[in-house]
Amino acid sequence: MAALTNSRPDLSIDLVLQTDDNCVADCECFWWRMRTRMEKTLLCGWAIISVVFFALCIAIIALISTQNYFNKTSVCLSDSCIHSASRIIQWMDESVSPCDHFYRFACGKWYDSTVIPDNSNSVSSFTQLTDVINIELKDLLSQSILSSDSKIIKNMKIFYNSCMNLTAVNNKSLDTLMNYIKELGGWPVLEGNHWKETNFNFINTTLKLKNFGFNPNLIFQLRVAPNVVYNGEHMIYITELKFSPLAKNELLNVKSRKMKAYLDFIVDIAVLLGADEDKAYDELEKVIQLESLLAKVIEMYENIRFTLKQKFQEIDWMDIETKSSALFKIDYINHFIAYNNEILNDKQIEDMNQMLEDLESNNLLENLLKLQKMNLNNEYSKLYKSNYRNDWQKMVTPVSVNAYYSPFINAIRIPIWIIKGIFFEPNRPNYLNYGALGWILGHELIHEFDTFGGQFDKSGNLRDWWDHQTKLDFNKRAQCFVNQYKQFNLSKSTLSEDIADNGGIDTAFKSYQYFVKRNGEELPLPGLNYTSEQLFWISAANQMNSSLLLIGQEKS
Repeated sequence: MAALTNSRPDLSIDLVLQTDDNCVADCECFWWRMRTRMEKTLLCGWAIISVVFFALCIAIIALISTQNYFNKTSVCLSDSCIHSASRIIQWMDESVSPCDHFYRFACGKWYDSTVIPDNSNSVSSFTQLTDVINIELKDLLSQSILSSDSKIIKNMKIFYNSCMNLTAVNNKSLDTLMNYIKELGGWPVLEGNHWKETNFNFINTTLKLKNFGFNPNLIFQLRVAPNVVYNGEHMIYITELKFSPLAKNELLNVKSRKMKAYLDFIVDIAVLLGADEDKAYDELEKVIQLESLLAKVIEMYENIRFTLKQKFQEIDWMDIETKSSALFKIDYINHFIAYNNEILNDKQIEDMNQMLEDLESNNLLENLLKLQKMNLNNEYSKLYKSNYRNDWQKMVTPVSVNAYYSPFINAIRIPIWIIKGIFFEPNRPNYLNYGALGWILGHELIHEFDTFGGQFDKSGNLRDWWDHQTKLDFNKRAQCFVNQYKQFNLSKSTLSEDIADNGGIDTAFKSYQYFVKRNGEELPLPGLNYTSEQLFWISAANQMNSSLLLIGQEKS
């Protein structure tokens, strides 16, 4: 008992006398040590529950605050947002699932409610906005001209007023146009037999068109644009003629609705200018048919040339540099298809034949000699003249049912006389045309690379542009043709033609296969149980129909 009694005063005195920071900690520790196990368990549970409750309250408050924030800011209530939402709702068709037809889902009601205006064949969001902008421009341009307006603004208003002055348009425009037509030499459709071809000069007419403000691009497209090799300067580009407002594929079908509308349109223009309707229709229908014919032939030619380039890409025995030069030569080839426009100009034809002496109706030999003399003089006169690749006189063969390639200027000539008959008809299936005229086009293109044409570069200069090993590989393959054609008692002199024949028909056939992939299968011919590809080869054989009378053989 004495020991216990002595220890208690010590503890009491210690508690009372301690005044530093450790006092509180010691008291807390003493208080915790004085608790029973049950009390400690209850106190810990209460503390945990309090912490969890406090955290839950914070989370609930944060969630409520977040929901209130999104409820306030997730919906834009500005005028623009309301207008946009209204427009989307008006256009959408929510009865359609976006997974089934998204365009219908997003734009179905717009499509159903939109009316195409009478002066157009389509309408879109772009055209609708354009209409709005045009109305705004109309309001600006219809305002009175002010002294404070700049010169360009004044001119814009003046131009607008000239467009809107229908009385002046109807009274003056026709007379103005007729005066320009007269200055340009007249229009044969209007003047008929009174039109004088000798007064027409293409170069002068083109220059006049440009000076008058008309589009001068009649035979080819000429423009100035940045040099693609060095874009720090400009250069002249001459590109393919665009025959009419119609696209190439639209020109391919003469009987289509668009072609009929195009013909009616230009006939109406001719009649408004004073032409007889029946005569104008006959003349302009021929123009349409010619445009369609040339479009089809040129399209076929471009397809075959593209196929030839593809074939070169697939060659594995040709080195890269030689292959690149060959592809460049294909791109650089010049083509004269149908006829040269110069042959329709009497003056230019007369200049070409100015050395011809007067012919006599009763002396054939003298006439032959005079023609030969003129040809020799024309040939020799070229000695001191420059040589131009695009010289039309080099390719004048208007009455010739043949085609040929000139390696000296790297040009192909397809006269109009071979674009008809067994070789080409615009309204028959393409497998027949590709098998006939297509083979001829491929044949002439292959001449660029045969044993003779392959010696000339893209500009027609005699130059060895072949890699030595590639040339050896080429000759090795060419020998296969020599061996094959020996069986037909033909000499090696036909090798260039043999290469062109085989390479040409293979190129034409592959080109037709590409055509089918892009456009689909064509219908077969009635009464013939052959596929389109089989008819290609039959057509190729037909265009080579020939019968030879051998030496010593009598006609049957």
